[in-house]
Amino acid sequence: MLTFNTDGMVTQRFPFKSSIMDYVFKHLKPEHLIKLYKCSKYFYAKFRRNIIRHLELVPFVREETLDPTRTVISASNRVLSTFKDCWITDSFIARDNSWIRLPEFNHCNIKKLELRHCILWKEYVILTKSGTVEELISLGLVLMAPNGFASASVDHLLGQVPNAKSVEICLAGFSETSCASLLSVKRDTKFSRFVINIFRIRFLNIDMFTEFIVKNTENDCHVHVAFANIFTLQFYSAMDVSNITLHSSSTFDPPIYTFKQPYRQQFSLPFDVIKYMIKNCKSGKLWKKVIMTCKHFYPKNPVFPVEVLKVNANFKCEADEELFNVFKFFPKLWLYDTLSAQIGSNLSTLITKIYKFNLLHLEVYCQNLTMADYQKLTSSGPVETLFLWQCNIKNEDDSNVTADRLLEGLSSNLESFAIDQSDNLFMLQTETVKKIVQHLNGYTKMSVFQLCGINESFDFASFSDFLLKNETVTVYLAYGSHLSDTYKENTVNVVKEIMKNPSLKVPKLFN
Repeated sequence: MLTFNTDGMVTQRFPFKSSIMDYVFKHLKPEHLIKLYKCSKYFYAKFRRNIIRHLELVPFVREETLDPTRTVISASNRVLSTFKDCWITDSFIARDNSWIRLPEFNHCNIKKLELRHCILWKEYVILTKSGTVEELISLGLVLMAPNGFASASVDHLLGQVPNAKSVEICLAGFSETSCASLLSVKRDTKFSRFVINIFRIRFLNIDMFTEFIVKNTENDCHVHVAFANIFTLQFYSAMDVSNITLHSSSTFDPPIYTFKQPYRQQFSLPFDVIKYMIKNCKSGKLWKKVIMTCKHFYPKNPVFPVEVLKVNANFKCEADEELFNVFKFFPKLWLYDTLSAQIGSNLSTLITKIYKFNLLHLEVYCQNLTMADYQKLTSSGPVETLFLWQCNIKNEDDSNVTADRLLEGLSSNLESFAIDQSDNLFMLQTETVKKIVQHLNGYTKMSVFQLCGINESFDFASFSDFLLKNETVTVYLAYGSHLSDTYKENTVNVVKEIMKNPSLKVPKLFN
């Protein structure tokens, strides 16, 4: 620790302006302040704050070091209580395996926190309240009270370290609200390493916890989840998380393995959990990440997830920018984000070859589809944007599907809906338009609605009931033929009425 006798200290005069010195004082980092302390007593007299960059608590048999760069001290040393006013800046490591009592540090901005034994929740909060922890290793319980057995759940532990990139928690428990709480938290950073051993699984929701991991980890993140008994863990003196992993019993170098003959896996998760993950994976994005981590999974469920599929003329297709020929064998595809069918492609033929649709974005150009094709594309996923350009969609009796039916059964997440139909094959008369208005009122997230290539068969009077109440949806109406003066006058009068109310969205009309 640094101490100075400031009696009779000479007044300091700096070559810098006072405003510059004030800025320096306000933005000093601990490593800079340590150097300034060594340069002049003036700085210590001004701040009077001792700094410890790395504080390590060790068993009493270990050698102690008192240094502002790295302080090593026994947890039983009474001097530790005098550190409460010190500024702990870089790391705090408690290597003492016995029960420790920490002083209430007033200034704690650590980046690495390593705890080898149990501590109290209020002590954990003191160490993490600054939100600067980037690496967390917790190998003991964080108890809520000194004389109780209740421990902090995993959502509480992670909630205190929003900037942590590397996390190892050896004794993680779940409460009734843990999984929901984890999903609701918006973390500032993503994990690059996530190791967790779960000992209290009664309230563990596998789906929600998996979604949290996928949402908050980097693509190349090392993830390890294990289930362990709290009493079993006591036998691991080093408390190394990797010791708890169930390793393969093989003692020889394995041969080359393929998808047809994969290496036999020994997972740290129970077999029933692995089986459940394979059968009930609801996210194509998640399934893609799973099959890329291990050859074991794909043979169990040979479905290949595709984020973006582009269908070009003559069946030249691109799946995530990889070209393939639809006339040759290709695996079962799971489309989970975007499908774009261009002019000259025959989408109806390809639809029967796609295993599963969970589309967010659908754009289709110049296609002849059945209503069954359309429903397969749109009803199985949370479609957000949908665009149909000069498409002919037929019922089973070969009649044209009206525009209102295209809005039926779509996801409540629908944000944009657009039809460009120059030949006016969609009937847009009075009853059809009234049903369209009913559907639009039900899509609360809708922001864009567009009809192009329409004519006077579009009952504008019925649609005006929606426009005169619409505050959220941007409406585009593009007429593909000449309009009579009477029809134009009706549209102009409605627009004028809308413009009187600033809260209403003014439709954009084109002719």
